[in-house]
Order: sequence, then structure tokens, then C-alpha cells
Amino acid sequence: MSAFRISDSARRALTAGASAGDPVANLERLGLPTRVLNVLEESRFQIILLDDLLARSREDLLSIDSLGPRSFEQIVRCLACYDKLPREFSCID
Repeated sequence: MSAFRISDSARRALTAGASAGDPVANLERLGLPTRVLNVLEESRFQIILLDDLLARSREDLLSIDSLGPRSFEQIVRCLACYDKLPREFSCID
């Protein structure tokens, strides 16, 4: 998870949520834009779950076609607010 600059509380919540099978472990519930979700899923890494995303480095993610710095920042923003995220809402406005 070193690819993401997020608070320690968000990092702990992400780790606990992913290992506990949190429903947000499905990236669709994390609040990422549909385009970003599609790019992640269709990439050579086939990133579908939170665990899949957390296992990748910044370099891995930025090497994915159609996933640039702006998309990476959207991912980081969603992960950074994970510990405050009511499970029925998303972090992206």
C-alpha cells in the first residue's frame, strides 16, 4: 500500500476492511468513476477488488493504458477517505 499517500487511520481501515471482506472491497462501492473502474478491470492486472488495487504500486497503476495521473489521484482520494466513508456513499463528488 506504499503507493498511496494516505493517513494512518485510512491505511488501517483499508487493511482491516479488505481482510474482513468489507463490501467496499468491491471497487464499485468505493466511489471511483465508471471509466476508472473499467480501465482497472480491463487492465493486464484485472483489478476488481480492493485487495487487487492495494497490491499494486503507483508505477503499476500508471503503466495501465488510459490511467494517467488524474485517474491515479482520484483513486488516492477515494482511498484516503475510506475510514470516513459511510458504506452507502462515495468519496468522489
